[in-house]
Amino acid sequence: MGEIGVPGAQAWPLRVSMRSGSSAVVIALQGQLDLSTRALLTGEVVMALAQPASRPPAVIVDLSELVFCDSSGLSALIGARWRMEAAGGRLVLAGARGMVERLLRRTCLDHVFDCHQTVSDAEFALAAPSPA
Repeated sequence: MGEIGVPGAQAWPLRVSMRSGSSAVVIALQGQLDLSTRALLTGEVVMALAQPASRPPAVIVDLSELVFCDSSGLSALIGARWRMEAAGGRLVLAGARGMVERLLRRTCLDHVFDCHQTVSDAEFALAAPSPA
C-alpha cells in the first residue's frame, strides 16, 4: 500500500490498497491518479502479478473513491492493462463515478476496458465461465 502527495499543493494524495477478492486481486484507488502518483498503480499491479494464488491473474481496479484522473493517470491504467494481458491475465475497472466516469466515456476507454458499476459486479463477471 502506498501514498504520494503533491508537494506544496492542497491536492488529494493517492492512497492505494490491495486485497484478495473472491475472483481477483482488488486494487482500490482513493484520491487522484496523475503524473505524480501513477507509479503507485504500476507498483501495485506488479505486486499483484507476483502473487501465485492468482492464476490466471486478474485485477479489479476500484475507482469508486478516485476523485481526479488526468491523461497520465489514463496512461497508467492502459499500461496496467497491457501488463496484465502480457501475463495472460485481465484487468477490469469498477466503480468509476463523476469526472472519472466522464473521462473514460469521452476518451472511449469505457469501451476498451471491461467496466463494472461495483467491485462485486466485476468479481461476478470474472468468476463466470468464459463462453466457448
